[in-house]
Amino acid sequence: MATESGTEGAAGSGENAEHARLPFDAALAAFARLASAAFPGRTVEVWLTDAARARIGRAGPSDPRAEALLGRIGAFSGVFEMADAARDPVIAAAGPPPPGVIAVAPLKAGAGVVVMWGGAQAALTPAERARALDVAHIVSAHLAALAEEREASEQRDLFGLIAEHNSDTLVRGNLEGVRLYVSSSVRDLLGYAPEEMVGRRAAELVHPDDLPEFRGLMEGVRTGRVELLRTEHRQRRKDGTYVWLEAYLKLTRDKETGAPDGYVVSVRDISQRRAAEDELAFAASHDPLTGLANRVMAEAQLKAAVERWARGGAGLAVLLLDLDRFKTVNDTLGHAAGDQVLRAAADRFRAELRTGDLVARMGGDEFLIVLEHPAGAAPEAPPAGTSGAGQGETAGDGAGLGGGERAGAAIGADAAAPAMEAAACALSERLIAAMAKPVETAAWSVGVGLSVGIAVPGEGRDTPEALLQAADTALYAAKAGGRNGWRVG
Repeated sequence: MATESGTEGAAGSGENAEHARLPFDAALAAFARLASAAFPGRTVEVWLTDAARARIGRAGPSDPRAEALLGRIGAFSGVFEMADAARDPVIAAAGPPPPGVIAVAPLKAGAGVVVMWGGAQAALTPAERARALDVAHIVSAHLAALAEEREASEQRDLFGLIAEHNSDTLVRGNLEGVRLYVSSSVRDLLGYAPEEMVGRRAAELVHPDDLPEFRGLMEGVRTGRVELLRTEHRQRRKDGTYVWLEAYLKLTRDKETGAPDGYVVSVRDISQRRAAEDELAFAASHDPLTGLANRVMAEAQLKAAVERWARGGAGLAVLLLDLDRFKTVNDTLGHAAGDQVLRAAADRFRAELRTGDLVARMGGDEFLIVLEHPAGAAPEAPPAGTSGAGQGETAGDGAGLGGGERAGAAIGADAAAPAMEAAACALSERLIAAMAKPVETAAWSVGVGLSVGIAVPGEGRDTPEALLQAADTALYAAKAGGRNGWRVG
């Protein structure tokens, strides 16, 4: 594209023509007009190569003479002057060259050339040569800026393409936890439109149970202590339900100062995975027949309860339960009937316990109950005037334990022990009464009894193993005493 210094009317006509071109070409033509003003009587043109236009992403006519001139001047970086370009076969083959002497200032990166010709003097003055190089530098800088802008635009477009078609939700936030950008997949994840999420704090939707840990992590991000983290937590969907999310977060820093300036995070729904993990964990810790805790879980929970008791944090009692005449059920009605009896027993045990009390199937027809009461809480007392099935008592010497007085001495300084023992006895009464009712199906009805052994911690009974041994000894004493009753070890 080119312009010449001329009459006002010609300039106006040229301006109207330039307005019909692409904005880039119009701007370049306007610059050429300004450049011509610095070279009175000379014509100024900027010839770009096809490669230059491709780099800046500006379609338009390229000038083959630019390639020819660049080939002629080679690596020369100053202003190159040609006495008569029309006689140069390479230049002439590329297109009609300007008449007479021309001056050429190459652009950087082989983008093209600035060409000048005409004027009263055939050659450029030193001042004009310096200005010609300035013009080339300005055009080169502009082209470089356009190339960088195009590259940045392409990167933004690529990021947008990835973000908007990624099943993960991508989020950009500041150090205060406020979302600055949210990708469109959040519609599927949480039910919100992206614009509903931008400007809101991430913590607003976090489940209350997960909030303390989440806030601690975000504080680490805010202060720059945490560079990279992975977290699993629940967030509230627009419909009010909660969904488990997995988030990979990375702290970002200012390129100039290196100071933390926000974070980027990739978030995905892991509800199905968490459900599968919960199912596996449940299967590993629960009895498949009754749904009660299994021996592994029972032993772990009992160990933790004994540790709490040892710290003075809770009253504690352990009950071992064994169904009476269960073998007869299996032998006469079959194992399927026995399974139904076990399930019915588990349901009746659960019905008599508070939320949080542990009942577990230890194996066969033996069950374990762990009762805890927080420090200072008053355990329930046995109902007035009840004595179970007439079998409840403290195991005597024949059971290998001391009598009632010895049991009291073993408790020692544990002030909660008498109340816990009373609560365990009251519970045993209710459990025995519950199991006194027949288990019935359409095909059969069978009655089984229940024997219970009770132990509370104290001197010599301050470990899970010792408690279980004491309860087991009491259980066998109850069995030996006629079944369908309880004993305290």
